[in-house]
Amino acid sequence: MSTKEMGPGSRCDLLDDIFGDYNWRKVCNQGGLVQEWTKIVEAWEADPKNAPNRLTVTQPTISQAAVHLQLAEEDAELLKRGLRMNIHHEVSPSMMIMAGLELQEQQHHLRTDIAAMTQHATDLQRVKIIEWRNALQQKIDNWMETQQLYMPGVVGLWTEDIAERGAEQEVAVQDMKLYLPSEVVGIVLVGQISCDDQLSIYEFHLRVAQAFNVLNDMCCHLRLWSQMYKLKDRFVQGQHHNTRAKTTIAGVQEKIDADVVRYRHACTSVVHLSLLLVGHCMVPPDLRVLEDKDIREMIEGEEGDTEGWRSLSWI
Repeated sequence: MSTKEMGPGSRCDLLDDIFGDYNWRKVCNQGGLVQEWTKIVEAWEADPKNAPNRLTVTQPTISQAAVHLQLAEEDAELLKRGLRMNIHHEVSPSMMIMAGLELQEQQHHLRTDIAAMTQHATDLQRVKIIEWRNALQQKIDNWMETQQLYMPGVVGLWTEDIAERGAEQEVAVQDMKLYLPSEVVGIVLVGQISCDDQLSIYEFHLRVAQAFNVLNDMCCHLRLWSQMYKLKDRFVQGQHHNTRAKTTIAGVQEKIDADVVRYRHACTSVVHLSLLLVGHCMVPPDLRVLEDKDIREMIEGEEGDTEGWRSLSWI
């Protein structure tokens, strides 16, 4: 029913009746809704591993585990049909690329922990960093032995790196270049080295899944940051409690900053690989360029925006 032709009083009365009926139905249906949710929550509390958690915020994204499973199944099918032969008897091409991405993640975490160390770090903290660095160095050395079987051209890149920095100057393990297909796109395009397109396709799909996973983590951390800030402003009083609250919020902000770096690196790799795989792989439209103004909680507008001009961040 249109209210345009009604007088001001009749229009207000009609809208009041509609809103009142809606609120009355909502109150009357609360009993059944509470009973339904009570059963759901009690079922989850009784068996949290198998029962779904309806309070968890979920977004339909592509997971790296699902992509890895799909690639492993494709490798198995190709081997079964005799269309491919693995050079390494234990590590398939997709496993090699997946391991390289995991090593890059460990490099990022190690770099973050080293940057967070202060001059007054304890001996135990320093020992953990050194042990972590040694273990990561061993993993990278073992992985590079497998990488040169599938990407022989990287041997020349390693030699060039040593020649540029000097044989006596060592590079930190967290800063070592792994030369995955996304990192040698420019060299491949000019024909200096060759790289199997299938390796690039593997990394492309894994990078897309990685970008979606990191974007989901960033959204969760932004929601957590927003709620913690609101709770601090509403309930926390006193210098001691405010200091603890700010320290906790700063820890969440560090996670957000780390997510931003990881997402931008994954998106850059996807774009580079798409240039190498023209006609085979395209950048998903949901993976956009992440600008600083986009890193905000969903209901918050940009700085200086009024209520009438507030817009949602695309993330």
